[in-house]
Amino acid sequence: MSTTAWASVLIAVSEGSRDYAEAAETIRVQLQQADASIEVSVKPWSEVAQGVASQVRVVVTLGSPAYIGLADAAVTGRLGRLPVVAAMLPRNVFEAQRRRMSSPTTAVVLDQPLVRQMALLRYAFPHLRRVGVLLGPDSQQHQAGIEKAAADQTLQLGLFKVETAAKLYPALQRLLDESEILLVLPDAIVYNGGTIQNVLLAAYRQKVPLMGFSPAYVRAGALLALYSTPPQIGVQTARIARSLLNGSALPAVQSPTDFVVEVNANVARSLGYRLSEDALRIQLLNREGL
Repeated sequence: MSTTAWASVLIAVSEGSRDYAEAAETIRVQLQQADASIEVSVKPWSEVAQGVASQVRVVVTLGSPAYIGLADAAVTGRLGRLPVVAAMLPRNVFEAQRRRMSSPTTAVVLDQPLVRQMALLRYAFPHLRRVGVLLGPDSQQHQAGIEKAAADQTLQLGLFKVETAAKLYPALQRLLDESEILLVLPDAIVYNGGTIQNVLLAAYRQKVPLMGFSPAYVRAGALLALYSTPPQIGVQTARIARSLLNGSALPAVQSPTDFVVEVNANVARSLGYRLSEDALRIQLLNREGL
């Protein structure tokens, strides 16, 4: 007899992006293919925040708004002690809200491991020596990890700290003068809708390629990006939810296990690079034993 009989998983979805719906559908399919007795409900997070039915055993949140909204609800006791699996949100958002949750909580964050990012740079650019990184208030906490990951790949780092938006472009100019490639890390002060086009244009003019963390960067003009798709994160999230239904202990926060390498062919051609998305991904998967 299934240990998950009549179990219910409730997925609280953020609004405003098809990615969340795509991840939710992947989670639903994965869970019900594994065990048809698992009931999966998908609702807007604002509805979930009003209260959870008694048959629910695991709550999944998709996106930062859903997790923050449920953290608000947890303060009022409306979630009880149900385990929560957060997904499709940055690690810094998860960690900032985690202490507000009354429930045991884990996550599949969007952030790619720093060691994976540096390994991709080494595979893509074997002769690369110096990588430039702009660190804003959100990303400065990762400085030690960035330095170690770069050292492991025998890469030199040019780190420039940007405390305010007004200091972005002077720091960017110094970085472009001294670096062979710009590695973009998520940071709301450094990279946002008001800055990214100018950053990309400045880098392109100086023929400094840029590696981003989402497909939007490649579409906007970055040479390449490393990211995980909603279905990839959905599969990983479903695996955690299933293990919790089966009585396993809550796992630690996880980075994405599967991922995509995407290359902007036009930019690559213009800058004189020949890069294979499939070959680079396979190299990374082999490196990680996946």
